[in-house]
Amino acid sequence: MKKYSLFGLVFVIIGSFIGAGFASGKEIANYFARHKLFGLFFAIVLGAVFYFFILQTLKIGRTLNHNNLYNSCFGKARGIIKWLVVVACFIVVGAMIAGNTSLIRATFNPTVVFLLNAIMLIFVGIIISNGYSLVAKANTVLLPIIIFVILLVCVLFLKNSAIELIAFKSKTSAIVALFNSIEYMSFNLISTGVFLIEIGKYYSLKQIKKASIISAIFITIMIFLISFTLIVSGEIMQCDLPIITMALNIDKRLAIYVSIVIFFALLTSLITNVYTISKYLENLFKNNIPRITFILIIGFLISLFGFSFIVVNFYSAIGVLGLFFSTSVALIKIDNSTIQINSNVTFKKLNMD
Repeated sequence: MKKYSLFGLVFVIIGSFIGAGFASGKEIANYFARHKLFGLFFAIVLGAVFYFFILQTLKIGRTLNHNNLYNSCFGKARGIIKWLVVVACFIVVGAMIAGNTSLIRATFNPTVVFLLNAIMLIFVGIIISNGYSLVAKANTVLLPIIIFVILLVCVLFLKNSAIELIAFKSKTSAIVALFNSIEYMSFNLISTGVFLIEIGKYYSLKQIKKASIISAIFITIMIFLISFTLIVSGEIMQCDLPIITMALNIDKRLAIYVSIVIFFALLTSLITNVYTISKYLENLFKNNIPRITFILIIGFLISLFGFSFIVVNFYSAIGVLGLFFSTSVALIKIDNSTIQINSNVTFKKLNMD
């Protein structure tokens, strides 16, 4: 089986975490920055959790496919849990498409919404239909651009801002900040976790260990820096697209670049979730094209409910499912030749070559 590069894996992992909500700064504002110092503290703590979970899911992926995983972790409830995960990923796909619609309406001509969405979905379909190789290449190309532009906006904004210690005084409790950070982690782990399990077989254990450390550090630095910058920005934190607003305060041309980067981030997140659903539906659709077309059509139909409606009504439930899923995955004990589920069931390592 073809093996892929270490840095390709790093970018794929980061790309699975960074969606449009992350790149726009809105997610970071809601879950971390609004809690000021507490938010910064839990952003660092969360880095260790992300490292463990990334490492764990990729290692599981080297040994088990998703069917064996659900059989082992959830027993008789495996079918229900598996389809709940699929539904959650469908909802995220719908949210990403709806988010792209909102972005187009906010920054471009609203009359081209359908056309640009169609182009995006066709592009995603082409990438996924060509297999994981193109998924990895797409992330390797797009992620450095996304990371560079986001970090550039933060650095330039901080350079031109006065940093006052009083701005970091939290008006919320540490308990609320902890709860929000757990909610953020849980939501991200449901879509990212199942994706990483699917791709673990493409990498060596050495690559997985290094990539887990590097990607967790990068994600933590980005959450911390964006949170820090949003705290300094004051009222900008309340905007729908905080990073774009900060960019507008620096240079209007930079805001255009940020809008493009948010689209790229949305694209990587969309690719991650559609790829995962595609793998889960292989038994229902043997051919790639009808399977991916079905996924994109359902995602588009869900997007018609609107981004805000989807987030308000479904994201908390997805977070609860994510916490349950990630806790179950965390209980799996792995060594180089076998995998143990709750110390009771042992599977021989599968031959992936």
